[in-house]
Amino acid sequence: MSCIGGEYAGRSARDGWCAVRTLRGLGAGGWCAVRTLRGLGAGSRCAVRTLWGLGAGGWCAMRTLHWVLVSIVVFECQAREPIPVTGVAVPGLAAVDRAVIDYVSAEEAVGVAVGISWQGRLVYARGFGWADREAGVPVEPTALFRIASISKPFTGVAVLQLVQAGKLRLDEPFLAVLREEPKYKRMQLVDPRMEKVTIDHLLHHTGGWHRNRFLDPMVGRSRQRIAEEMGVPMPVPLDAIYEFMFRQPLQFDPGAQSVYSNFGYSLLGRVIEVRSGTSYEDYVKERVLLPLGITRMRLARSAESLLAPEEVHYYDRRPRRGGSAPRQYDALYIEVMDAHGGWIASVVDLLRFATTFDRRPAGNTLLDATRMATLLARPAGLAGYDEDGRPRDHYYGCGLEVRPTGRGNGTNLWHGGYLAGTSTQLTMLSNTVNLAILFNTADGASGRGIAGGCEAAVKGAIAEIGAWPRHDLFKNYP
Repeated sequence: MSCIGGEYAGRSARDGWCAVRTLRGLGAGGWCAVRTLRGLGAGSRCAVRTLWGLGAGGWCAMRTLHWVLVSIVVFECQAREPIPVTGVAVPGLAAVDRAVIDYVSAEEAVGVAVGISWQGRLVYARGFGWADREAGVPVEPTALFRIASISKPFTGVAVLQLVQAGKLRLDEPFLAVLREEPKYKRMQLVDPRMEKVTIDHLLHHTGGWHRNRFLDPMVGRSRQRIAEEMGVPMPVPLDAIYEFMFRQPLQFDPGAQSVYSNFGYSLLGRVIEVRSGTSYEDYVKERVLLPLGITRMRLARSAESLLAPEEVHYYDRRPRRGGSAPRQYDALYIEVMDAHGGWIASVVDLLRFATTFDRRPAGNTLLDATRMATLLARPAGLAGYDEDGRPRDHYYGCGLEVRPTGRGNGTNLWHGGYLAGTSTQLTMLSNTVNLAILFNTADGASGRGIAGGCEAAVKGAIAEIGAWPRHDLFKNYP
């Protein structure tokens, strides 16, 4: 582990941060203790908290200085704690180190793991900041994080595998599948349109549920309402969520719109269970993860006491309400989020998954060419076209966002994730560069969801690369 951003480390006045502790020579030979200096852009102002020794041994509090020369040159800077950095340093990708360090510092993030693959090889995997801030445990490249909605691509692949095996059809109504289990036969519907919602609708978020017009039953305070209306205790069980939702009308006709739906992907988890004859978690582990050599991914638990070995701790910037449970732990109840947002993984795990798509639209270890084409295909209607019938510049495939590029393998693919204590991003570019970014904080100093901003910073650093490394760090992480 190395530390970057320590007492005298960091960027200079020209292009970054530095930490200045003591300066000699102001006044009559006195010491000047500069606690914090914050650079304010090209105007070169510094906020100086305390200065010792100006004049006849007295204290002087100064708010701002305009590059005053008083026996010294004061640099634009801000003192800060060192940021621990773990993993193999890659000289050719030092620009990525700098970009991530600057971003973590600016956003006041606790910890992040960043991984990059190129042409099927893991060329970069590093941890920055703290996995457990209180215990002083740094983030390792193999640290496990909640990946939130990056769980959906794994669910989408699992569904297409069942289609490939002849165990499922995309045009099947999902209710016809679920009713093969007796407990779902007892659930009553109030909207007959729900009978027409197909597996394909669920995959493309076109099933008819609109979380902004009604609610998202899988996250947040909506589950308290469900528990009260269904007469069940918190945390509300998954079957009660389904029964509640089946009693509600759809917000639009199936296929008429595309509105992101965690609920739809939760239902796909149950479809996988019915048609595979095993649990959702076991199916994904056996048929999706193990063929790729991924052995450490698992479904998350909510309680901090139940975190998995090598899993990070999670941090929430937003204040809690009264005596409420921590939003990132017990109040989250991640156990009901399995198929839409419940997995934990490392950046190395996510890049093992991503590299299998490098040769798209050809098939891979998980899907044949026909099913790969299905995953990437532009959906009909407003999911794939605007109201004037023009193709959208990007659309939601079967578990991944898709942007046709006409370059390389033809498409950029990605998915992000956001939960209390978690912000994540997985991006597969058409030039076979793949990025995985996992934070153990959801929000940064600048606002909500910080993984996307980090992705932009890393992409900017990648643009500076002259030649990609030839090594493969996947061999370091069996």
